[in-house]
Amino acid sequence: MTDARPRLLPILLLLQLPAVPACSSGDDVPPTCNLAAEAAVVVTLLDADQQTPIVGATLVLSEGSYSETMSDFGDGTYAGGFERPGTYRVDASAAGYLPATVTDVLARSLPCGPETQNLTISLDPAPVQPAEISIVLVWQETDGTVTVETGRAFR
Repeated sequence: MTDARPRLLPILLLLQLPAVPACSSGDDVPPTCNLAAEAAVVVTLLDADQQTPIVGATLVLSEGSYSETMSDFGDGTYAGGFERPGTYRVDASAAGYLPATVTDVLARSLPCGPETQNLTISLDPAPVQPAEISIVLVWQETDGTVTVETGRAFR
């Protein structure tokens, strides 16, 4: 015998919410927060001479005993301190550049996470050190005489 009753199948409803800022509220209304992790500090790292982004650098965000290497987005933008308000120090270094440090970066606590601080840090190219090159010239004359001369050059 077959059961003639219709079967009820569980249905999963997906509710699409409009994109909202990480924290928004009006007067007398509690804030509405989204689920995105908010960075306390976002840095744009530039070459001081060319004003072009520096990629592949190392930026360290620290506060007291806390320290983290900031996320590198591959376009000269770095972020860190996700969901962690604080007063930070940022140390930036990259091959071919002089390092730089920014202190007292305050990311205040808000109801939905830290108040993101956007910084631009410009790194000066490292000076090129002159290199001494030793030169040794050896040649043989047609009469079989071998001559050796040494010298130095700078570039």
